[in-house]
This record gives sequence, structure tokens and C-alpha cells, in this order.
Amino acid sequence: DHYRKNKRNIPTETFHDAEEESEVSAMKDAAEFILPMINLLPEDYAAPLRMSDVDGTKLKDIATALNLGLSAVKQRVSRGRKMLRDIFTECCLMELDDQGRLVSFEVRPDCGALQRYKAFLETTE
Repeated sequence: DHYRKNKRNIPTETFHDAEEESEVSAMKDAAEFILPMINLLPEDYAAPLRMSDVDGTKLKDIATALNLGLSAVKQRVSRGRKMLRDIFTECCLMELDDQGRLVSFEVRPDCGALQRYKAFLETTE
């Protein structure tokens, strides 16, 4: 009881703040590359995915705009997401914490298309 009563309390706010800043920074870094990665996909998958996930267009409206059936749009968005996930895995080094949150993000040196885009971003800053 004596040891529990006199236990030191270490303020954890500073640790949480540092973790959150790291997470936010990594998310911003990753977000910069989402649209360029979508643009690497074949247009049949890139257009519906961009309209759905970037622009927030409803699937029904995408189907009308692209003159496709609703099931075709759903399938293309789903396949596009999988392709995008594969590109992320292939072209990016990501570190996740225990809860699965992104803590660090970096473009792999051997991913030419994204390295060129990264260099372009650095010249415009």
C-alpha cells in the first residue's frame, strides 16, 4: 500500500502530444501522394475512385456521369482501392503504431513515379 500510495505520476500529455504531432505529420505526408497514386491507376479505375473518394460523388451519380451501371461503378471503385493499396505497399515505407495509426511515411527510393512527384513538390515549396 505504501508503494502504491507514493507512486510517482508522470505526466503523459507530453508523450501524447508528440505522438499526435508525428501521426498528423505522417498523415499529411501520405495525403500529398494519394491523388498522384490514383493517377497512376488505369483511367477505368482512377476516374470512379477519384470521383468517389476524393470528390465525394455518390456512386449512383458516378454511374450516370460515366454511363456505367451501378454495379460496374462499385466494382471499379473497389478494384481501384485495392490497386491503390497495392501501390502504397509497393512504393511507400509506412510505420504503424500498436493501434494501426500511421506514425511515419516515406516514398521508397525505387519508386520512380512518386520520387519524381516528390522532387516536383520540393521545388515548388
